Amino acid sequence: MMEIDNREANAMLALIRSALIEDEALSKEDEEIIKNNIEEIYKISKRNDIAQLIGHALDKTELISPDNVYYQKLQEQTYLAVFRYEGMCFELERMREVFEEAKIHFIPLKGAVIRSLYPEGWMRTSSDIDVLVKPDDLDLAMKLLSTKLGYKLTREGTHDRSFFTEGGVHIELHFDLVEPGKANSASEVLSDVWKYAVAVGDGKYECELTDGMFYFYHIAHLAKHLECAGAGIRPFIDLWLINNSNKRNDNERKELLCRCSLDRFASLCDELSLHWMEKNENISSTARKLEHFVLNCGIYGSEENRIAIDKKHRGGTFGYVLRRLFLPYKILGTLYPIIKRHKWLTPFCQIARWFKLLSGKMAKKAIGEIKISNSTSSQDVKEIQNFMSEIGL
Repeated sequence: MMEIDNREANAMLALIRSALIEDEALSKEDEEIIKNNIEEIYKISKRNDIAQLIGHALDKTELISPDNVYYQKLQEQTYLAVFRYEGMCFELERMREVFEEAKIHFIPLKGAVIRSLYPEGWMRTSSDIDVLVKPDDLDLAMKLLSTKLGYKLTREGTHDRSFFTEGGVHIELHFDLVEPGKANSASEVLSDVWKYAVAVGDGKYECELTDGMFYFYHIAHLAKHLECAGAGIRPFIDLWLINNSNKRNDNERKELLCRCSLDRFASLCDELSLHWMEKNENISSTARKLEHFVLNCGIYGSEENRIAIDKKHRGGTFGYVLRRLFLPYKILGTLYPIIKRHKWLTPFCQIARWFKLLSGKMAKKAIGEIKISNSTSSQDVKEIQNFMSEIGL
């Protein structure tokens, strides 16, 4: 895990506040740090997919010369964010029209909704468009995306189907939200998601989640990413904006969080978002640890942390190895759909997967995981596992 200088991180957070909060000014100290460390600030912001915010904030100042290569890179990220935003809005509107015509209930998720809370929609980038449909509507929805919109199916996951548009926009069509076993078994709560869906807009079939479920899903998704050893800064910016919306329902939030013991984790995330976005210094030592973990892991984290966390959930090295050798039935079914019709073929498909693991890229990946697992000290593993327990995961 690479270490980020706290002064650089704080200066970058000051730029984020300047981009999102009207009349938020940079301190003289932050200005000096930014001028002297623009390269590192660019790299941190790029790693967290928030470079467009930094570029926008700097564009309102004269701190960095327009000739500076990193200033130019940041401006490029801003232009790219606007371009991506326009493309995603266009494709979401196409899906909206097709689903309304076919009378398919659907819920836009994550970035497609959260960006409306930002001063400008393009400020909130996302790598894809996430839309939820009911399981019974999945086949029809997939057919419409392929035949009417020309989207290309590229992957079938345990809870979604992945498409790409002709223009390269990534679409994730969900029929379930969090995978089983992730985020303190949040899937048990999210299985009731349609009970918390309400009609929105002029259409009859587009829905939005109630505040409690929308907040819960954001926390559960953030927990899932942290369990995979990375989350990044952006979800905490999102969280601050969600918490400052006009639809807040604290009772519903608490009830849903307590159902799968995510209340402690949510409280720490709220605490950290306030610290970053409102400079609230009344922050606990555990929230400080969460801050350090998030800043130094970025969006994707590290393979070392992921393996250490997986070992915690699997009861140690033996459980981790067993989990890697014997995939759960639901996950194996996405690789070998035939077992959904003929469950007795499950052990044969497990064996077929083992042969697949022995060749090509999968073999290299498996060998790499074994090397990382063996090279990670027991002390490092214990520290990460203790940290996850401390934050309530």
